[in-house]
Amino acid sequence: FACAAGLRGSIDPTDQSSSACGGPCPPGTASAEGTGSCVECEPGTYAANRGQGECTRCPYPLSSTGGIVTTCSTCTDGFYLLDSSTNSEYIFRSPTTHCKPCPPHANCSTPTSLASLGVPAGYWRASLSSAVLTECRSFGGGSGTGKRRCAGSESAAVGDHSSVEASSGDPLADSPSPELSSSPSPGPSPEELSPSPSPSPDDADGRRMREAADLYCAPGFYGPECQLCAAPDHHLVDGDHCKRCLAVSTAAGQIAALAIGICIVCGLAWTVFKMESWRKKPCIGPLLRLADRAVTFSYGIGLIPKSKVLLGFYQICIVLSTTYSVRLPERYTSWTDKVSEAVSIDWSGFFLPTQCLPYWSRLVAVSISPVGVIALLLLAGVGLRLHQRRLASAPRPLPWHAEAALGLLDLTP
Repeated sequence: FACAAGLRGSIDPTDQSSSACGGPCPPGTASAEGTGSCVECEPGTYAANRGQGECTRCPYPLSSTGGIVTTCSTCTDGFYLLDSSTNSEYIFRSPTTHCKPCPPHANCSTPTSLASLGVPAGYWRASLSSAVLTECRSFGGGSGTGKRRCAGSESAAVGDHSSVEASSGDPLADSPSPELSSSPSPGPSPEELSPSPSPSPDDADGRRMREAADLYCAPGFYGPECQLCAAPDHHLVDGDHCKRCLAVSTAAGQIAALAIGICIVCGLAWTVFKMESWRKKPCIGPLLRLADRAVTFSYGIGLIPKSKVLLGFYQICIVLSTTYSVRLPERYTSWTDKVSEAVSIDWSGFFLPTQCLPYWSRLVAVSISPVGVIALLLLAGVGLRLHQRRLASAPRPLPWHAEAALGLLDLTP
């Protein structure tokens, strides 16, 4: 007679005559009524008990890999497991606690954990414990530069990296055993016997996170969005190329040449503006007369002191939220925020990109640059005052030191 569901059959007639047939199917397998053997469960099902007639469907959003499985401990397609080291019983009891929806743009084919999320080309994430995928920007290149720089990673690649880390973490794992070694091993040296400082857990975790983040970068790139060049003294250009940095002395020379050039241009413009006879020339005369009207109008309405008041108000508004944790109404700060975004330009990046200059050097340069600009303005004001005094006919109304003191106030912001 046919065996009941959940029982395995037997070719022994004595077993066939028994109601138990060949005995119940073991956990992880099942048999339908009349079948002669127990079959393994299909993917997405499980058999927790003995003698099941069919495998049970995994509760949503859990799944199984198929085979002899007694519980569901993986997440179905479109979900990922938060921690692959979690006990399967805890996962089965609280599936929605341990299985989370797949992040946008990630590949969460079964089975997937947070550490093995599939990251497509053109995206990057900070570490194996991050569920946020960041689209790699072009940084001045074409539309495909982000994909060429951020190569992405499939789940298998992340798994391979984990295995490499595991093997490299134990220095004895790759060393031959003493039984297999044909030559005697020398004793440890005094240096080996001396205690060596071991890295702290925080340092080790930080290193592993950086290495995991670099998994998603193409060769030659690393860092957030793979925007840093692996070669020393190189920086990113055109989105996917690395170029050697300029020497600091060369960049400093360019900055100095630019500052001197600006001073020369301003001095020439001021000299031309003071040439009264040129106002009758047909080419430059109309421009000089227009400049005269603009200067007269600005002095008439008090434009310079009003501009200083406006600049002071702007400087206060942009530091209220960061320095004093105070926020003015949006109708007062909306325009200051837009102006701040427009004028917040890292001028040092034009000469030495971020990767070419240490952070502390860049911080010092950006901090002292306003002082340098003010010093140039003071020197320019003093120079113009003394130049006007030299051109003036005797007797001069003020001594040279009084003219120099007034020159300090002419162009002071």
